Amino acid sequence: MIIDDKELSWQAGIADGEGTFTITKQKSKRSPFYRAFISITNTNQDLLSPFVGTWGGRIYNKKRGE
Repeated sequence: MIIDDKELSWQAGIADGEGTFTITKQKSKRSPFYRAFISITNTNQDLLSPFVGTWGGRIYNKKRGE
């Protein structure tokens, strides 16, 4: 998949401003391994949809206070 530079720049800006980047260490019987997560929170689902189309993942809907 080829991502347009303009789209990639837009997604990087949204992820930087609205996102959380996390790396966790997972334990296993053989050896530990690491997982990277990106979470982007926003009330506008149209803003989030392009990320799923480009990178995969899911959009979760939560009510305030959950």
